[in-house]
Amino acid sequence: MHEPCSFSSSTKEYLFVFYDILDHMIQGMEGACLTDSISQNFIVQMIPHHQGAIAMSLNALRYCICPELVPILNTIIISQEKGVKEMQKLLS
Repeated sequence: MHEPCSFSSSTKEYLFVFYDILDHMIQGMEGACLTDSISQNFIVQMIPHHQGAIAMSLNALRYCICPELVPILNTIIISQEKGVKEMQKLLS
């Protein structure tokens, strides 16, 4: 049997926000207005997914993390923001 994990207050704060972001992302994906267009459906479900990745990355950057992860998180933020803008243009 495994012992329950004991988390620091920072880890608890991080996880609380992480799961809030995850719930919001899933609600956005599941609540997307679907049509008969596979392309449209993909876009409206991926936008909240990308926004979730951005929010999760920003959340991680609020805490002391390994320095090697910082550029990866920054790349995620930049690339996912670009992807959201490109997908939103396709919807208009």
